Amino acid sequence: MTYRVGVALEGTAEPLWRTLELASDMFLDDVHAVIQVAMGWTDSHLHRFASGPAYYSRESEFYLMPFEIDEGEQGEPEHTVRLDEVLVEPGDVLFYCYDFGDDWQHVIRLEEVTSRSGSAPRAVCIGGEGPSPAEDCGGVHGYDLLVAANDPAHPRYAESRAEYAEIFGAEVDPAWSAPTPSDEDVVNRAIGRLALDAPAVSELPARLVQLHEAIRFMPAQRALRQLLSDAGLDEPTEIAPDDAARMVARYTWLLNRVGDDGIALTSAGYLPPVHVKAAV
Repeated sequence: MTYRVGVALEGTAEPLWRTLELASDMFLDDVHAVIQVAMGWTDSHLHRFASGPAYYSRESEFYLMPFEIDEGEQGEPEHTVRLDEVLVEPGDVLFYCYDFGDDWQHVIRLEEVTSRSGSAPRAVCIGGEGPSPAEDCGGVHGYDLLVAANDPAHPRYAESRAEYAEIFGAEVDPAWSAPTPSDEDVVNRAIGRLALDAPAVSELPARLVQLHEAIRFMPAQRALRQLLSDAGLDEPTEIAPDDAARMVARYTWLLNRVGDDGIALTSAGYLPPVHVKAAV
């Protein structure tokens, strides 16, 4: 099915939301990636999904990103939970927190369920309101302050500019951290680069699952899944020795450069310049 969902950021003075159409069988790690793009985030902080009465509720079930699993947090891994397992009927909600410091609280509400065409994209943004917040701007209060301080027509423009100068100094221009206007075309082009048609982790062979789980940068995880999908692993492939050597030449060069004795790092812990120059 196709799920139409509204993703709203809670607590802002002005409405800030995006409307998405998502494949109902999408796993939550991919839902996370779509939300990041749609809201204008850069995936630079931890995040967590929760299902229950509220995000901060003892009755809620949490779905965790890989880092949290490694840290021993309790909950289901997000890449094993499908969207249609946590949202079923219109009106159902799912909670999503991004950046545990700024505490950006999102509510994902299922608005409509429709039949799905095989040619439909896995995810698309069809609407929204409010500019995207800057990373590390101090949460909802910082966002509201920057919106007002960058809009001369805003009723709190002068007051907000004065408050901003008091906090950061008169020499700091609030335009440097101005919220970014949302552009659906830009968002959808970015969604198209997320490799959402790649196979789910659970569909990969065991050794590739281990490789996938060893990667901690989520965009790289998705890129790996897309590469594996494009590779057509269901059909045997013969690779000539010369081609294999060419494919791994950079890794072979590095291993040979390190050698059995290794390379001593500088006192600051960096690779010595002579090796960096040779690598470049």
